[in-house]
Amino acid sequence: MRIALLALLLISCAGDSQQGPYQITLSRGGGFTGLVRGYYLYEGGTVEAWSRMPGSRDSLLWQTRVHPDSVKRIRDELEGSGALATIHRGSGNMTTSVAYTTDDTSFSWSWGNSAPKNLKEWYRQAHRFCARQASKPE
Repeated sequence: MRIALLALLLISCAGDSQQGPYQITLSRGGGFTGLVRGYYLYEGGTVEAWSRMPGSRDSLLWQTRVHPDSVKRIRDELEGSGALATIHRGSGNMTTSVAYTTDDTSFSWSWGNSAPKNLKEWYRQAHRFCARQASKPE
């Protein structure tokens, strides 16, 4: 009986995105050159800026560490925005994308000129946070 309860508890915790590792990716680009720039935010507090040309791998521009609670706050705001319950796929000359990956689930959104207001506002704040970290590379 104890083993069954312990197994049930472990299974219920494993399905909670709050418990497992996660990564958030922000990106924007396309246009004439196809250049895409973005940020990776990792659960442990690492923030990386990168760029990618079509047909090539990401080039790391800089990397820094922030307090993990800062990344958790951004993640919590994304989860609280209602975006996880929506599907939004769009593109344009310049396309903005967000990906949120946990140990067992992936969410992604993309848009050209129009996006749901809550997602667009969240992206603007998260992007601003990442850009401010550029002055703090390791």
